[in-house]
Amino acid sequence: MTDAAFFATDGLISIDRVLVMGGDTSANPGDVLRYMIFLKNRASSVAVKNVGAIMTSPDTAATVQSTVVSYGNLAPGASAAGSKLFTVEYSEARSGSYSIPLTVNRKDGRLLCHLCGATRPVPEACPNEACRDPEAALGARDFNADDLTTFLCLGSSGHVTLGFVDNVIVDRPGMDLRIYGDPDNNEYWHVDVSSDGVTWALFGPQDEVVQLDLEDVGLTMARFIRLTDTGTGPAGAFAGAELDAVYAIHSQSGG
Repeated sequence: MTDAAFFATDGLISIDRVLVMGGDTSANPGDVLRYMIFLKNRASSVAVKNVGAIMTSPDTAATVQSTVVSYGNLAPGASAAGSKLFTVEYSEARSGSYSIPLTVNRKDGRLLCHLCGATRPVPEACPNEACRDPEAALGARDFNADDLTTFLCLGSSGHVTLGFVDNVIVDRPGMDLRIYGDPDNNEYWHVDVSSDGVTWALFGPQDEVVQLDLEDVGLTMARFIRLTDTGTGPAGAFAGAELDAVYAIHSQSGG
């Protein structure tokens, strides 16, 4: 018998408790378990709005069947269960715990991406602290070269991963995905897309402002976007490509 160890990725939001619904609480080969996961806002004075969570499993022995759950707004110090249960099927035994990440997202994610994972650029890669906040890549397109808080500077060879909460990008005739960077910059990033956050399809190096077609990499749907600076641009206070926003040209509800 093996336990499933869940962990959350957001700074303000943490997992408060996990309830296994019905039957044995241990994960055994062949089991399909349903989990009610409570998230808590650890901030003492800041409400967190439009919270969602995406569950993915890098372990091939644990398949997540129900991946996206909405938590609504969380008041300071509040704990709440999601709108539905997470469902995981286990196919192989493990000597230790299954490790299953729960990516917590904030802000309205109907058409715009949410932060799933990032390495904050270190001073050596991007010296300017004001534009090293990964959350600047969230929300609507608002690039302003005079306001350093409106974009994320990846830093030389830095990366960021984003994902859609309650919808997915889908392949339709024409371009499906639009990425907004610095319109006046000539630096480049590698663009990768994935349906599950585990297996990635690679577009290769792209301009900072680009439109892409999922058909070109053989995908019909994608939820996650990973951008990695090529490391070929000039050094300085704004080393690396700058990310403003990511937008799904073609999308549909998915969770």
